[in-house]
Amino acid sequence: MKRNLFNELKEGFTALEYAREGKITLRHHGVRLGGTLTSLDNALMLTPMGFMNSSSKILPGGIRSSNF
Repeated sequence: MKRNLFNELKEGFTALEYAREGKITLRHHGVRLGGTLTSLDNALMLTPMGFMNSSSKILPGGIRSSNF
């Protein structure tokens, strides 16, 4: 059976509306946080352009820097 995403969205917003009115209680799920970032993860995040394989011309103005 194929999923109907529009009906699922509509059902979700209806449930949210009922929850805000106090008619139903939505399920809550806890999130367990993982460990800290490793040095490899930090190195990948701090590499200026190497991991993106793109030019600085396509980057939004908010993250431009003289290092790029």
